[in-house]
Amino acid sequence: MLFLGQLLFFVVEVPIIAIIVLCLLFYYSAKRGATSWYVYLFVGLTWFICLVVIFLVPLDLAETLVDRCQVLVAYSEYTGYQKGDCPVHETRPGFVYILWLIIYWISFALTWLWLPICSQYAVAGDYSFLKRLQTALWSNALFYAICGIFIIGFGIYMAIRYHLSAYSLMGLLIGLSNAFGLLGVICMLGYGIVQIPRALWHLGDLNRRLRYCEFKVTEYNDRMDEARADLAQILGQIERVQQKLAQLLALEDIRDGSETIDEQPPGIAPSSIQQRHRLINFIQVIIREIPREDLRVALPVPDRTAEIPKLITENFLARLHQRLYQRVIEYRKSSYLWSRTCDEAFQLEQWIAWKNGTSWKSIWIPNSYSWHSFYLLLMSRFLACIAIALSVLFLWSETTIWSLKTSHHWDVSPLSLWIHRQGMSNYAIQLISLFSIAYLALCVYYSLFHFNLYRFYELIPQHTDTYSLFLNALLCCRFTVPLCYNFLTCVHETAFAVPLLYPSIPASLLPTTSFSKVEQSMQVLPILGNSFNAFFPVVLLLFVLGTSFQLWTRLLSALGLKQFGFERDDDLQYERLGRELLEREKQTRQRRATN
Repeated sequence: MLFLGQLLFFVVEVPIIAIIVLCLLFYYSAKRGATSWYVYLFVGLTWFICLVVIFLVPLDLAETLVDRCQVLVAYSEYTGYQKGDCPVHETRPGFVYILWLIIYWISFALTWLWLPICSQYAVAGDYSFLKRLQTALWSNALFYAICGIFIIGFGIYMAIRYHLSAYSLMGLLIGLSNAFGLLGVICMLGYGIVQIPRALWHLGDLNRRLRYCEFKVTEYNDRMDEARADLAQILGQIERVQQKLAQLLALEDIRDGSETIDEQPPGIAPSSIQQRHRLINFIQVIIREIPREDLRVALPVPDRTAEIPKLITENFLARLHQRLYQRVIEYRKSSYLWSRTCDEAFQLEQWIAWKNGTSWKSIWIPNSYSWHSFYLLLMSRFLACIAIALSVLFLWSETTIWSLKTSHHWDVSPLSLWIHRQGMSNYAIQLISLFSIAYLALCVYYSLFHFNLYRFYELIPQHTDTYSLFLNALLCCRFTVPLCYNFLTCVHETAFAVPLLYPSIPASLLPTTSFSKVEQSMQVLPILGNSFNAFFPVVLLLFVLGTSFQLWTRLLSALGLKQFGFERDDDLQYERLGRELLEREKQTRQRRATN
């Protein structure tokens, strides 16, 4: 019979994970056939595995602490544990370790093989399946070759410099890889642990949200104009290529399928009749993928002055196909962002006007206006206070990991003290651990899902391109294991920390989590030693301070990347321009409604 905690994991948590993944896929993936089935399969599988890892850690931790409690009772003269302090020890199959191994190798294959290949395959513009696969494999082979040359050179240098054996050298490379993962987790956590309470605090501030919409609508207007011009240029190139290939088709009709052609059509790369027909079929495929009319987006007029090369080749058509896909996605995204921001601004104006012109007696009447104008502010501030308390709690736990390395082995981590309290049942441990790691995961994933890399990587509801979906899945898969290790470090449950918690008990007798057994390479970073893993989370303070005082925003503004703020004069100009654009859009919609 399954241990009740394992039964809870399979019957309750796994279906919840599946529902969350399906909702995320439906919410973010681009519609109108722009997302292929294999994107749903691999991205959904990756997100599912990441969440399974998050939910599996509390179960693993609860089972480990139940087993360890029996050892602590046996050494009661040192620990003070009595039989009544331990939960009921239930017989259960040791499947958690095997499940960790399976998940580890599946996530490894997804991170370093399937997701990179699928992401390049998705954006390749080649005509056939084999050509697209060849392009994807070549792109990844080139990347791995460059990384391999760097790693081999670095390994040779370290082996000569520090006289490392092959085993130590392998440990060094694995440790550096894990250190990179921890650094990414710390960066994401430092942003999310501040930004989530801040976003909740400002959620009910209607005036601030309206000013932000006025700022963003100016940015989206410029972005939409740029996307329209780029798409018009691509459509113009396609039209000119179609005209040039039409000459080839007419010439073939005149020659009535003759196999011997002495004269090459102008502007067409030298090729056989079969290859020429491939070019014609390829441009027909490209033309069929032009969206004639989106639901709320009218395509721009093609730019017939767009330049094309003198010779039309299959490689050029592949690049043209790829650029068409990218420009259509960008045009849809910018149009959607513009429309959504305008809708939000108009709705905010109505709520603010209702709030300013309504007496306090009207707020007791339940409707959408009273909710958004009054109750949302109270609810958001209440949730923000809870988030602030949780952020402070985790920041305290992260920055006091070093306490175990003191001579007295003090444990001053609130999470660790809570979980290791005597008399805790295994279900209480599992629930506390689940809520704790869930908030950490929320902070990290909030950063990953809200991080934008100048349109190269951004997740927009129902308009996310396949490359961004694959890249997000890859980053989630890459950072989930370091995130779990970071959580176990906070609660002092790594193979390095457990013997320090109970120095009077032989380390070989103290059970550790199955996660720690699988991820032994996370324990020690060679050369830097245990101190690296103990003091490394202190770096989190730098990112928290940088996010709190908006240092990164100011840095991006100094580099010329426009960011939103309330104090700068140029932001006020953006807001004024945004108000004008919103007024024009409102008049346009009113005229459209009247007609």
